[in-house]
Amino acid sequence: MRPRLLAFQASCAPVPSTPDGCPRDQAPRCLRAYAGLVGTAVTPNYVDNVSARVAPWCHCGVSGNRREECEAFRGLFTRNHCLDGAIQAFDSVWPLVLQDQPNSLQDLEHSLLQVSSADRPLEGCSVLTLLLVLALQPQL
Repeated sequence: MRPRLLAFQASCAPVPSTPDGCPRDQAPRCLRAYAGLVGTAVTPNYVDNVSARVAPWCHCGVSGNRREECEAFRGLFTRNHCLDGAIQAFDSVWPLVLQDQPNSLQDLEHSLLQVSSADRPLEGCSVLTLLLVLALQPQL
């Protein structure tokens, strides 16, 4: 789990020297690293039903003298505008990503595209599910 968390930190970290705080072309790396956390002890979950905001299951109420460390960890998800932007960008272009999948994922692609019309995104399909599809893409 630690290498995946480190990959997430490195791939989704804001950079103060850029205009919007996020490195150019960071979104695909950030989403892959984020999807890599799924199934680990720090699997993020949706914060509410009206947005794509995510946070780990833990809370910092009983962290005692390590509360600052706990809040910093949660902030990797809750106050990370690069991650938020990457999720929003993916949500707006994911049908194109699915259409570019190689044949090894053809069945998954077919089943996801079947429930989609040609001119509108899937309805009721979670961003997390789609992030898993992105994570399964072979590295180029």
